[in-house]
This record gives sequence, structure tokens and C-alpha cells, in this order.
Amino acid sequence: MYAQIAYHRPETVAFEKYYYELSTYPVPLEYIKERFAKTMERTKRPAFLLPAKYSKNSKDNWFVFKLHLKSEGHSKYHVYYFDRVVTDKIPQWQYDPEKDYDRWWVEGKNKRLTV
Repeated sequence: MYAQIAYHRPETVAFEKYYYELSTYPVPLEYIKERFAKTMERTKRPAFLLPAKYSKNSKDNWFVFKLHLKSEGHSKYHVYYFDRVVTDKIPQWQYDPEKDYDRWWVEGKNKRLTV
């Protein structure tokens, strides 16, 4: 069984925006999404930690996902859909299906967040 973070979904766009808002990690997200999915499979938790040393807010940030089991023919796999970011056990950002993340602007900034 293999796992992946959902592609071409509003949840994924939201995940990318929040990740780039918080992360100082020098590798583009597209290169490490698969690693995040494998980490979540290995730990059996639908979440991964962005450590404080790679975080712009100098705190540990948990990216929490919803897990769905998909099947195609004989193969089954897990798909992770972004749900929220948790910092200090308090949800900071939650995925909102009503929000258009393709046209989303970071509050307090005058420029559009680009990925």
C-alpha cells in the first residue's frame, strides 16, 4: 500500500499556502510531499511536524490531515487531505471549503502569496 497527499485539490492548495507561510526549509514543497506522506504512513498518524528550527514563528507546527482509503482495481492506497495547522495545541489555521485559496492573500500583507 502506498500513500500520497492529494493532488489538484483545494485542500492541497491551502496546505501549500500555509506551509510556505510558516516554513523556512530550503527545499521546495513539491520535492518533499511524498516524504511527508511516507512519514505519516510510517508513524501511523495523519500529521507531520514542522520543527521550530524551520519555522518562521519559531514554534513547532503540526500539519494535520484527514486520511482516506482509495482503491483502484486490486491496489489500495491512502490519500491525505489537508485539514489544519496546530501550534502549541491550538488550531491556528483550518481548511475552509468556502475560501478560494487560489486567490488568497495573507492577512496583513499587501502582496499575494505565491507558490
